[in-house]
Amino acid sequence: MFKKLIVANWKMNPETPLQAKTIAKGVLKKIPRGVEVVLCPPNIFWSDVAKVKRPSNVFLGTQNVFFEDKGAFTGEVSASMAKESGATFSIIGHSERRALGESDEFISKKVLAAKNAELIPIICVGEKEHDTQGLYLDFLKKQIISATSLLSKSAIKDIVIAYEPIWAIGKDAKNSMSSYDIHQTSLFIRKVFIDLYGQSGKGVRVLYGGSVAPENCEELVKNGEVDGLLVGHQSLIPENFIKILTAVSKIK
Repeated sequence: MFKKLIVANWKMNPETPLQAKTIAKGVLKKIPRGVEVVLCPPNIFWSDVAKVKRPSNVFLGTQNVFFEDKGAFTGEVSASMAKESGATFSIIGHSERRALGESDEFISKKVLAAKNAELIPIICVGEKEHDTQGLYLDFLKKQIISATSLLSKSAIKDIVIAYEPIWAIGKDAKNSMSSYDIHQTSLFIRKVFIDLYGQSGKGVRVLYGGSVAPENCEELVKNGEVDGLLVGHQSLIPENFIKILTAVSKIK
C-alpha cells in the first residue's frame, strides 16, 4: 500500500528566493511520517528549495516539462534536465496549462518524455462543468486515453492522476466538490484504467485537487477515497499545509 501523496503546487509563487526558502523551511520542519510529499516550486527557485534539508518522504517536482530532450526551445525545461536536477515527479497537463493552449497531443508527449526520463508524471484531468447527466465522465475518459496513449502497459502502474474539477478550483473550502462526488469520480477513473490496461491499471494513484484546505482535507481524502491531494494556495502557507499533512497522515 502506498502512503497518501500530497502535492504542493506553488504555481507562480512566491516572489523571491528568500520567501521560497522560508516556505520550504516552515513546511519541512514538521513533516509527518505517514504521508509522501511533493514540493513543486517555480523552476527559478528550485536550487533554493533543494538546499533545504528534507526527510526521505519529501520529494521535489516540477510544475511542467517539455517533450523534447534538448534544442532550440527557448524558455523550456526538458524532463531529463528536471531529473538531473533532482526532481522525482512532474505535474503535466494542469488546467492552467491547458487554458494557455496546451493540447492533448502536447500532454501525451510530455507524459512519455517524463517516463523516459524516469520522472513520475502527475497527470491532471478535469471538467469545466459538472453536469448531472454524467457527460463529464466521457470528457475525463477522453483526457485519460489521450494523455496515456503513448505509454506501454508496463509504464502505466507508476503514474499519478490528479483529478481537478476546474469549476471547483479556487473556491472556498465549503464550496469544493463533495466527497461523495469525488468518490464516484475516482471509482470511474480507476475503472477506466483497469478497462484500458488490466492489472497494470490498478497501480495508478488518484489524487483530488480543488479548493483543498485544512478544514476539508480529511473529509475529501477519507470519504472521497482518493490516494492524496493536489494542493495549490494552501501549500504556500506552512502552518495550513502542515495541518493538511497531519490530518491526512492519520487516515487509515
